[in-house]
Amino acid sequence: VMALVLAMIVLRETPRLRVRFDFAGAVALMFGVGGLMYALGSVRSPASFAEWIPTSLVIGVGGIAAFVFIEKRVEVPLMPLDFFRSANFSATLATNAFTSAAYMGAFVVAPIWLLELGYSVTTASYIVLLRTASLTIFSPLGGRFGEAWGERAASIVGCAIMTIGLFGSAWAAWDESLSGFVAALVAQGAGHGLSQPSITAAIARSVTLHDLGIAGAANRLMGQGGAAFGITLLALAYGGRNTPEAFALAFAIGGLLSALAVATAFGIGIGIDSDSA
Repeated sequence: VMALVLAMIVLRETPRLRVRFDFAGAVALMFGVGGLMYALGSVRSPASFAEWIPTSLVIGVGGIAAFVFIEKRVEVPLMPLDFFRSANFSATLATNAFTSAAYMGAFVVAPIWLLELGYSVTTASYIVLLRTASLTIFSPLGGRFGEAWGERAASIVGCAIMTIGLFGSAWAAWDESLSGFVAALVAQGAGHGLSQPSITAAIARSVTLHDLGIAGAANRLMGQGGAAFGITLLALAYGGRNTPEAFALAFAIGGLLSALAVATAFGIGIGIDSDSA
């Protein structure tokens, strides 16, 4: 309710365009994303849910295929596929997906490791909040860093720091070192905070102002999808086995996902034309 009130007071309406809404594309995307997300979420579910995975995969793949087919032919597409010809647009989406997967996957596993060490839920919550605190502190710095050194450099540095933090968590989990784990959490938050402002700015610069809402929505969708994928992947790696090896494996996989974000971040800023800029 507070968000609604603030939006009505603060936000200014943008000019409206007389276009026909791509209803068919929206429905196809709903089935595509919904089917794939249900299949992904059911991997960790009881057998009664998991038995629907093949069906939901078929629905998801079919929905995405139908979405692509529709978007190529509709007059005003929900998501112009030409956007993906821009290296900056595609690289930014991929970077956001991988960083979200690594960050949120580790976010779910971290408190489980702390509880396994014998800490209370309250204490574990305070420890994990250190990661959120470092993200809050470094996000404004990330915005300044992106302005001074460029969005690609800020994204690469931020993702690299988060990668170090995730592999540090893997080592700390293996060694059962609380101090090392806390330092790794802070590094994860700092890296995520440094990279996110530039990722958001890069996706905005990859399209014209007219298409900013579409690009932002695509970036949000990829972030949410990446987060769901990362949570599932790291949870499967942990597998309910409360051993140092299982936790170390989960965090190491998060580090690999973050390393992929470093690689894709090198494509940020490529192919920006004067209109997009």
